[in-house]
Amino acid sequence: MFSSDKTDQQTNGRTGSSGRERRKGNSPASLIGPDLTINGELITPGDLQIDGTVIGNIQCSNLTVGSSATVNGDTKARDVLLCGSLTGNIHAATVTLTKTAKIDGDIHHETIAIEAGAMLNGRLVSLKNGDREAMTVAGSPSNAPIGLRGTPLSEAD
Repeated sequence: MFSSDKTDQQTNGRTGSSGRERRKGNSPASLIGPDLTINGELITPGDLQIDGTVIGNIQCSNLTVGSSATVNGDTKARDVLLCGSLTGNIHAATVTLTKTAKIDGDIHHETIAIEAGAMLNGRLVSLKNGDREAMTVAGSPSNAPIGLRGTPLSEAD
């Protein structure tokens, strides 16, 4: 009565202008509020909205980093919408950097959109012809290791 399937289809499942996503049949995204700092690894098979600070690696289905948010760690997700600051690498099928995004790290992607004004200090690595295994996040996070930026994953690195 108050919402329309047509509206959801027209906006590709996005609600409002906050960047939060809600997929049909799924619960709402887990939310890290603006006054919260988390120091540790975050793993969820669902969606995650960060408006605060996270120091650690993140694995989820869909990640939204709000304009006032700060993330210091690597991220692995199916879709990433970056509006805030991220220091670390992104591994995702689809990555969107808004005009307020700041990233210091490499982006491994299949599809990428970068708005004018976004700041990127790193490499763009296309996964279209290869490393699809890195994107196996559907349903549950991948077991592939990710390390904090500047921290080698093994002695051989």
